Amino acid sequence: MRVLFVAVGSRGDAEPFCSLAASLAESAEIDTIDIFVQMDLIHLVPIIPKVRFHKLPFTQMDFYKYAGARKPPQAGAGHGNPRVNFLGIVTDIMGELVLPCLADVLSVAMPTPATATETATSCVDAIVASSLARQLALELAGQLQLTRTKPPAVYLVQLQPLVPTKNFPHFSQHDECLKALVNANSKAAPDTTTDYVESYLELERFQFDFLLVHIDKLLSIDDKALVVWDGYRKPEHPLEFAKDMVPALMGYETSNNIDIWMVNAVSTHLIAAPSDAGPKVLNVGSLADSYIPAGFEPPVDLVTFLDTIKQTTVAVPTDKRKAADDRPACFGYGSMPFDKAELVVEALYEANCPAILVGSAMMSVLDTIQLDKNHAKLSLTAWAKNNIHCVAGIPYAWLLPRCSMMFSHGGAGVVHATLRAGIPSVISPLMGDQFMFADYLQAKGWGVRASSSLGGLTKNDVLQSIGKARDCQEACRVLGDRMAKGEPVGSNSGKFGPDILTEAIVSNAAS
Repeated sequence: MRVLFVAVGSRGDAEPFCSLAASLAESAEIDTIDIFVQMDLIHLVPIIPKVRFHKLPFTQMDFYKYAGARKPPQAGAGHGNPRVNFLGIVTDIMGELVLPCLADVLSVAMPTPATATETATSCVDAIVASSLARQLALELAGQLQLTRTKPPAVYLVQLQPLVPTKNFPHFSQHDECLKALVNANSKAAPDTTTDYVESYLELERFQFDFLLVHIDKLLSIDDKALVVWDGYRKPEHPLEFAKDMVPALMGYETSNNIDIWMVNAVSTHLIAAPSDAGPKVLNVGSLADSYIPAGFEPPVDLVTFLDTIKQTTVAVPTDKRKAADDRPACFGYGSMPFDKAELVVEALYEANCPAILVGSAMMSVLDTIQLDKNHAKLSLTAWAKNNIHCVAGIPYAWLLPRCSMMFSHGGAGVVHATLRAGIPSVISPLMGDQFMFADYLQAKGWGVRASSSLGGLTKNDVLQSIGKARDCQEACRVLGDRMAKGEPVGSNSGKFGPDILTEAIVSNAAS
């Protein structure tokens, strides 16, 4: 059995696929796993038998070119819902970076056969794709459908709760979504007959229509017909929003014979599974909150720093001192643009809080401080030398259990890893679901919203958030212990995301 992955996005989007690849590789039914990832994320792929990696010809930084120079997007500009504006950028990325990779991905999914007989056995049996690769995956399945009686199943992995549901609205409807989530298990829960489905479908409809503009461009410059998307205009092979996309998004059969599964890779410890989801929605929980690549060895200097900090008593008030306070804080903002590393170090100095700073944007901060000849900063420089450690990248599943709290942008991946580690999540959001996670975790007592946005983070925000996060540590420890026992409900009770999805992929292929 062959499985093909297409992971497009940030590190937090790629790690779930790498974790799933490691899980699938342990299955006797799996022969080969081909995984497409961006050039700058190849290092996350597990180097193990059965797994082959392929480079996508762009990086995370290429995404920001669309958010910057192309703002506002041509599609959706000026719409009352800011999320619709954002979708214009998303569809630019899909249409101009991702879909043009179809030929390269197709050549791996369906190698040129030596004989007609070989075609049926050489194609992939399942396609697993991230949100930004959704359209490519559907087109890929459509191409393979031309050569097979039954095309491969397509698994669309969502790291946010994006399956249309009556239980809570789309996260872009911030206040209403937050109220529904916070009250979900209380007597104050909103009327269960409330139907929030349209809040999802409105945005999906816009994205579907925006993408047509890019499809037209591709069809005009490429002799290779895009069978699914060109099918908008060819009744013999149609893919329509109402007949195909809506049923697929809600977990039901579509009319075009492509076997589509929606995968909710969100821990039900955080957000309950939709009660009205169709039979083809898989609620698997987080896929990467415990993922450490095979063969990983922590840097010696980082291990030494952690050991040194452990032996040092951190000066905090007696009534606030808990075991976790002896561990450093962690700061990491992924691929988000971040220019406040020096501000962070100054706040940590005033709080006398040791820390590990993760990411390329953090690496030069100690050198910058040392070059500052301001006499008032001499003591800061000496303190930082012994209490701050910078690292370009590290598996959070290894690092965060060794830390006291995590400052981040609040992406779904780092949020899950933080809470699984049993520590508070301190969030300065920048885009999308990050605002929802920031306020939701704060409302649940599992974290702190440090600032209105990542760009607005101040030294005082960091100082105040350190104290607030310490008040969340016990609640986070309890949640972390629960998450470490697996998903809590139904047939998946006690199981973890990668194993649950592996079972589904293997079982569906066999049937």
